[in-house]
Amino acid sequence: MASSTSLLFSVFTFFSFLFLASSSKDNTPATITIPLTSTFTNKPSIEPLLFLQHLAFHPYPKKVPIFNPKLSSSYKILECRNPKCSLGCPRCNGNSKNCSHACPQYSLQYGTGSASGFFLLENLNFPGKTIHKFLVGCTTSAAHEPTSDALAGFGRTMFSLPMQMGVKKFAYCLNSHDHDDTRNSSKLILDYSDGETKGLSYAPFLKNPPDYPVYYYLGVKDIRIGNKLLRIPSKYLAPGSDGRGGLMIDSGFAYGYMTRPVFKIVTNELKKQMSKYRRSLELENLSGFTPCYNFTGHKSIKIPDLIYQFSGGANMVVPGKNYFMSFPEISFACFPFVTDAGTNTLEFTPGPSIILGNHQHVDYYVEFDLKNERLGFRQQTC
Repeated sequence: MASSTSLLFSVFTFFSFLFLASSSKDNTPATITIPLTSTFTNKPSIEPLLFLQHLAFHPYPKKVPIFNPKLSSSYKILECRNPKCSLGCPRCNGNSKNCSHACPQYSLQYGTGSASGFFLLENLNFPGKTIHKFLVGCTTSAAHEPTSDALAGFGRTMFSLPMQMGVKKFAYCLNSHDHDDTRNSSKLILDYSDGETKGLSYAPFLKNPPDYPVYYYLGVKDIRIGNKLLRIPSKYLAPGSDGRGGLMIDSGFAYGYMTRPVFKIVTNELKKQMSKYRRSLELENLSGFTPCYNFTGHKSIKIPDLIYQFSGGANMVVPGKNYFMSFPEISFACFPFVTDAGTNTLEFTPGPSIILGNHQHVDYYVEFDLKNERLGFRQQTC
């Protein structure tokens, strides 16, 4: 299933922005650009299972020094009487407005990981701009969290990084490292401008179901594999009032997620179109992914495009290299999407039916236009 906080980047420690930000020449930055670096090593394991696991879960962090509040003279512990303390304060006996107790600790669930800690307020400094009383969580306990110095939330909540900074849109361009780290950094762009970015196709954000308020849902009409229209039932393509169904985009998810019925439709068509290649059942059993293929002996390999047909007419074409995990050294590749339930169970599970993960939009410029409630995108070399 999906994370509890949409668009959660494993990218950087907040207070190192000062050293990473770039801005316009005047005092107030129109945009702030932050480099993101893949954690991929240029010498990955050639053992199939270890290699696949590494590919499936590596994020795009920016490694920087960890913020230590004890070394800051401007930080303050968030108190219960501060409106930003939204957790409620049992120790205040119903009188939080005049209560000086610290806001209760937070608990974050993300995928199979978890973290907890305390809230504090700090100044966030950029060239030409300072965000005062920026809300930060300092983690004191974590389990199975992505390897990074910090996590930055970009979901649809007033405490996310974009909302606290007051940006009108943000964008990123993630590059493919082709299993090495020799390419330039990916980029995260925080944008205060009103202008429209040239050359983008747009898909509207949808109204969120009540139980999933922080996600970015997109209107999608159907999915194609190559030239084949899959005719996914509409109940999986649009979020219902009960929180079931719909497509969300989440950069914190590596490749993607499909609920079991959608997963079966997609993989059945993939198996038909790729039937000339030999399946690797051994690798499927080892990795848990399906289908997997052994391309030994093939000079050229054709993996069909995965195409999302969005409401409003825009299509996002995901090439095979973006949604298949491959390692050419041993001529294997797998479809690494996560699914739910048992193989013979066709459940309609709560939450989004489809998640568009970060590998699917590698070498795409992806813009979250918060002011106009839409997603913009274009293919380019990042």
